[in-house]
Amino acid sequence: MTEKKLFTSAQIGPITLKHRVVMPPMSRLRGTWPTALPSDMMFDYYTQRASDGGLIITEGTATSPEARAYHTAPGLYSDDQVAAWKRIVDAVHGKGGLFFAQLTHAGRATHDAVAGKQPASASVNPEYWTNKSVVVSAPQGLVLPAPHRALEVAEIKAIVAEYGAAAANASRAGFDGLEILAGNAHIVEQFLHDSSNQRTDSYGGSLENRTRLLFEIIETVAKVWGIDRIGVR
Repeated sequence: MTEKKLFTSAQIGPITLKHRVVMPPMSRLRGTWPTALPSDMMFDYYTQRASDGGLIITEGTATSPEARAYHTAPGLYSDDQVAAWKRIVDAVHGKGGLFFAQLTHAGRATHDAVAGKQPASASVNPEYWTNKSVVVSAPQGLVLPAPHRALEVAEIKAIVAEYGAAAANASRAGFDGLEILAGNAHIVEQFLHDSSNQRTDSYGGSLENRTRLLFEIIETVAKVWGIDRIGVR
C-alpha cells in the first residue's frame, strides 16, 4: 500500500503532482563564479531529474551578491541569471515537471571573498568565526567564516526587499513556486534563534520579534506569488 500511495497524486496549493516523489534542495555548487549564473552542468543536472508531474526544488539560490553562502552557488538577482534559470525551467517543464526556486541569504554563514563585503547577521558572536568546526566554501577552498557585524534595521528592510525582487525574478524565469530557506544556519535561522539573536529592538528578544524577519519575507514574496505557492523550510 505504501508503494501505491507513493505513486498517487498530491495537491500543493493550486498545483497537482502526479506522484509524491519530490526532489528537495541539494547544494551542488556548480554555478559560474563570480557571476552566480546557473551553468550548463546545472541544466543537465535538473533536466535529468525532472519527471512527468513531479516536483523539483532548486538548491539554495542567493537573493543578492552579499547573500551568497558558497562561491559557486547560483543567484536570482540579475537579468542574466533569470535568463539562465529560464532555460533550465523550460527544460524541466518540457519533461512535464514542476519547479520551485529556493531563496536564501547566508547572513554570517559566508566569507567576504564570496559576499564581496563583510558578512552581517542579527547580532555579533565572535565565537562563530573562530569555531573550527564551522567552515564555508570560498574561492580559496574551505575556510572559517569571516568576522561578521550586526545589521542595522534599514539593512534588514533592504534584505526583505531583495527577497521580493528575487521572487519577481523567479516568476520571470517561469518557476512554479518558491521555498524560503529558514534553516541551514542562514540568515532567517540566525534571527529565529536566541543564541544568535541578541538584539534588543523589534527584531530581537521575544519569539514574535525573532520571527519578524521571516514573516516580513513571506509577506513580501506573497505579493508576487500569492500565499498558496510559497513554502518555508
